[in-house]
Formats: sequence, C-alpha cells, structure tokens
Amino acid sequence: MTPMEFEFRYPTIDIDKGQPAGKPRCFSRLTIGLKGRDGKELSINSEQSEYTMADFKRFLRSAYSLKRTTAVKLQTGDNTLIPRLLIISREKTRIVTNVEEIENLARELGYRVTVGELDDDVSKTAEFTNGFDVMMGVHGAGLTNMVFLPEDAVVIQVVPFAADWVSGAYFGEPAEKMGVRYLEYKIEREESSLMRQYPPDDVVFTDPASFRWEEFSPIYLQNQNVTIDVTRFKPLLVKGLELLHE
Repeated sequence: MTPMEFEFRYPTIDIDKGQPAGKPRCFSRLTIGLKGRDGKELSINSEQSEYTMADFKRFLRSAYSLKRTTAVKLQTGDNTLIPRLLIISREKTRIVTNVEEIENLARELGYRVTVGELDDDVSKTAEFTNGFDVMMGVHGAGLTNMVFLPEDAVVIQVVPFAADWVSGAYFGEPAEKMGVRYLEYKIEREESSLMRQYPPDDVVFTDPASFRWEEFSPIYLQNQNVTIDVTRFKPLLVKGLELLHE
C-alpha cells in the first residue's frame, strides 16, 4: 500500500473564517489532526471506512520509509538476538520514580534498554520508535507512538491507580487492532503517590468512579506519580520476551 492509496475523507475546514477579507495569513508550520472519536483516538470507524488500524499502521510505515516491518523473532538457545526495550520517561506528570530499578531489571532479563522522552519531530520519532521491539510507558500521549512499532512488537502500559477504563479505551483496545501485542500493569494504591496526598479511607481510594472527568483528571492523571513494585512487574517483562518467541 502506498501513501497515495490510503485516503481519509473529512470536511474541509476554513482556517481563515472570521478573518478580515483580503488579508493573507502566513504559517511557517501547520499541524493538522483528526477529530477524536469519544475516547477512541487510535481507531477507525468501520462504518465509515473499509480500512483498519493495521492498514493505517502500514501506511505510516510507507509514508515515513520505516525500515523494520516485524519485531525480532527470538529463538530458544540463540543469544545473538537481543530485543530492544524503550521506556518512555515523563518529567512532569505520571513519573516513574524508580525507573532505574526497572531499567536494571530489564537488562538482567536480557533486554537492551533505552530510557527517554520522545521528540516532537514526528519523522525522527517514527524512525526512532520503529527500532524497538517492546515499548513501555505510563498512560499518556507518548504511547500513541506505538503506531510506528514494527508488527508483532509489544506494548506495556503502566496504568495509574483508578485509570483502568481510560487506559484500556485509549491504548489497550487500539493496540490489539493494529498488530501490536498488549500488556498492562495496574498500579495499586501502595505504588501511587496519592497515598502521600490523601488518607487511606478517602473517597479518592474508596470510590474513584464518583468523580466527574474535570475532577478525575487533575487527581489521577495530572497529580499522580508511580513507584513500580519491581517484583510484581518482573512477570510482565518476562511475558514480553515470551511473546517475542511466538
């Protein structure tokens, strides 16, 4: 499939609407995105298009000339192939406070690990992300870059406390529809920084569903960091390796 063969049909938006007539507007750079679908940004409405997210992923690989089509295929007893793991770090919200422990654990298990934030330059990010077999990160926009991973790669989403529903809808379901194997690690209250902000019997812990979105987001997404239980997290990294053997 070539870039010219993949087409979305959306109404044209007049960005000059409401501006004085005859007065030109110049843009040195313009980024145009697609309208979200009620929490399903990484999805294609099958009622409006014959294409799937797997098709869109192949289209992106063609558009950005990405070299890797499939993730590494590990063979039992063969130590020459080393799977590459990208840990997406965050500096403002949903920070993994013990990322070095996770990095060391992954290396002990046999991963080649890179930790860092992704670049705003889409072309550079696409090429960079395409080089990994496993991508791990706390729920957030950085995980959107799974669209650049090779086929059969693995995504591990770290789900903040109480954010199960939003994490699944935004990244869990889409991953499986685009040919990426999906794993998730759910943060328990003892691993959340919320334990230092609220008493154990607070409604924040006892009834998260009672909050409206405008209340939920500041508490659980904007002001929650995580300290991952290394012992509990290890099986997911092992599972990632097992998936790369299939």
